[in-house]
Amino acid sequence: GGVIIEDAKENRYDTQVDYTFFTEPVSCEVHNDIGSTNVSTLVDVHFAPRIVVDPKPTVTDIGSDVTLTCVWSGNPPLTLTWTKKESNMVLSNSNQLYLKSVTQADAGQYVCKAIVPRIGVGEREVTLFVNGPPIISSEAVQYAVRGDRGKVECFIGSTPPPDRIAWAWKENILEAGTLERYTVERTNTGSGVLSTLTINNVMDADFQTRYNCTAWNSFGPGTAIIQLEEKEVLPVGIIAGATIGASILLITFLVALTCFLYRRRKGSRKDVTLRKLDIKVETVNREPLTLHADREEDTASVSTATRVMKAIYSSFKDDVDLKQDLRCDTIDTREEYELKPTPRSPSPPRCSPTRDPTNGYYNVRAHEDRPSSRSVLYADYRNPGPSRYDTRPPSRLSHSSGYAQLSTYTRGGPASEYTSEAPPAPGATPGTAGGDTTSQLSYENYGG
Repeated sequence: GGVIIEDAKENRYDTQVDYTFFTEPVSCEVHNDIGSTNVSTLVDVHFAPRIVVDPKPTVTDIGSDVTLTCVWSGNPPLTLTWTKKESNMVLSNSNQLYLKSVTQADAGQYVCKAIVPRIGVGEREVTLFVNGPPIISSEAVQYAVRGDRGKVECFIGSTPPPDRIAWAWKENILEAGTLERYTVERTNTGSGVLSTLTINNVMDADFQTRYNCTAWNSFGPGTAIIQLEEKEVLPVGIIAGATIGASILLITFLVALTCFLYRRRKGSRKDVTLRKLDIKVETVNREPLTLHADREEDTASVSTATRVMKAIYSSFKDDVDLKQDLRCDTIDTREEYELKPTPRSPSPPRCSPTRDPTNGYYNVRAHEDRPSSRSVLYADYRNPGPSRYDTRPPSRLSHSSGYAQLSTYTRGGPASEYTSEAPPAPGATPGTAGGDTTSQLSYENYGG
């Protein structure tokens, strides 16, 4: 018999499982006319420890055996440990903790802890009370300041609680209330009873006195002896001086630290400035190298240009020399320009040219005044056949190259000495020249 799941009517049941599906099986029952079949199963649900049986506080007498029970459930299987509070000693790993012939020292709180690996941890605390005389747990030496209010405390943590607590010192006994400079107070706590003896205006005699705290219950009394000692306190002047000194030291340290950081930062800035200056100096040092390289490049360029100019000038010089030779060989005197019906004299012309230092590079008699005359081209005196002089290939020099253009040559003699006749007919021999006796030899015709 179990609880019927009303909404489970099919051969499949979907639900959100919890720990109950592991602790309580799920049954599926099928009926027909012949009979029924029931199948039960447990769902493997992983869950943190859950308390099944809480441990209960236990009260026992001295010498009795005690069993503490704590039951947990969890999946995967859990690990259970029993320890006493504020102790790491494991007393048991089962659901029960067994204590034999307990004493008042066994009284206290015990911890039952369950651990499910990688899932969770659970724990419970349980208290064991051992009946016996009062147990006083207080420091045997306590401290007070001379001239101030001092306290002496006595804590009783027994079962049953103490029925009576009394303080005794010298010839005085006080359970509650005030006696001269002394006052007794009682306070109940969850774990016991606290009794406090307060002393007003602590004197030297109070540090020489032993204080007796005694408590009684149905099992007997309990006693503790407490000694009061003086607590050394520095005078206000010393404290103030120490505070001022510490403040001065702190301020000095801060100032020194600030100066150190400032100097360090300033040094860093200097380093940065020096680095920048070094970079500038390095750049300046590179400039002579650059200028030197530029000079070398310029020198190389000038040298190259000089060589080119020399080559051009040499070629041009050869052309001028050739032109001078042709002029001397072709036209010598004024009589040779006159038109004659007979061929030219076979004797070679006389020519004694005088060359200027520039070989006529800049000007070839261009400054002389010339009368208007007819130009006689060198081509007009050439034979149709092979020429007497094989001219050199034309120079590479052109009018657009920027060099000086050779002016036309005008033969000397007044214009009246020449006879104007018609130009020679095509095919005329070099010996016949027509027209004017004044002729010009153009550099253009020669170069063409």
